[in-house]
Amino acid sequence: MVYDPEWYNDVSAIKVQRQVSPNQLKFLQFLKSIQKDKGFKLIYELDDVVFHEDIPLYNGFRESFANEQIRQGALDCIELCDEMVVTNPYMRDYFKRKTGKEEISVIENFIPKSWFGTSYNHVAVKRAYEANEKRPRIVYAGAASHFDVRNQNGGVDDFTHVLDFVKNNLKKYQFVFIGGYPSQLKHLIQNKTIEFHPWKSLKEFPDFLASLKAQAFFAPLQDNEFNRCKSNIKFLESASLGIPCICQDMVTYEIAPNAMRFTDSEDLEKKLDVILKNKKKYLALSKDLRSIAEEHFLENPENVGKHLEAYDTPYGDPSRKYLTY
Repeated sequence: MVYDPEWYNDVSAIKVQRQVSPNQLKFLQFLKSIQKDKGFKLIYELDDVVFHEDIPLYNGFRESFANEQIRQGALDCIELCDEMVVTNPYMRDYFKRKTGKEEISVIENFIPKSWFGTSYNHVAVKRAYEANEKRPRIVYAGAASHFDVRNQNGGVDDFTHVLDFVKNNLKKYQFVFIGGYPSQLKHLIQNKTIEFHPWKSLKEFPDFLASLKAQAFFAPLQDNEFNRCKSNIKFLESASLGIPCICQDMVTYEIAPNAMRFTDSEDLEKKLDVILKNKKKYLALSKDLRSIAEEHFLENPENVGKHLEAYDTPYGDPSRKYLTY
């Protein structure tokens, strides 16, 4: 937080993300006080819900936002900015309802091709399918915030409704967890029935995911306000690798084909059975998914163009070609 006004000479736009604390509000008030003189635009960016009443009890980070000072701080910071940027239309409408702010644009969470785009290998996908056809490798890659690790919600979380799917299919599939896992599966992690890997660095992550030789990923969520505002990044990560991700059937993953969206444990198993049973169709799907991912690479002019338009033009400017409202 640089308080020297001279630092902002020749700056045309300043983007802040998830500013909610008293110190962050004070800094934004400073920026607002010099904005007219310096001529820059203030942009507030969010890719998650910050209002505690809509953060699930099972989320371990909820406590950091669970007071009215933080909530009001978020509202005040948003109000000080000229435009707010969020990552999906549901989230835009949510924040319009919550804040009364109309100047909210959508810039999706695009994946840099330079990061995830080089890890796709169709021949490797084919060989991995053939090597694991008798016992496919199914991967869950999700943060610990999805699990009620502190028992703040009676053990009910984003994974509760698919626990039976995992427990009932330990011989049918080789499950692989990355980063976190529900406490109900701890003994299976410890005895190595379920394969577990810690998180990798951002640089390592794409090649690491590819190295797991997975046949599918799955992404369960509770259907709540917090999760409806989340990005479809798990689908796009796996699609970049040409691997299907079976996603929760909710607005968050509306980008996913119908055949890859599930409701509960039984439906998840059925969808996987259909997707994995035919090699020719599976490999065709792999190519289709990669094509979807390529449309969402950040470097595409229409995608990076959204960021540039947010920086360079006012909200509602008729010269905008890419930003949606």
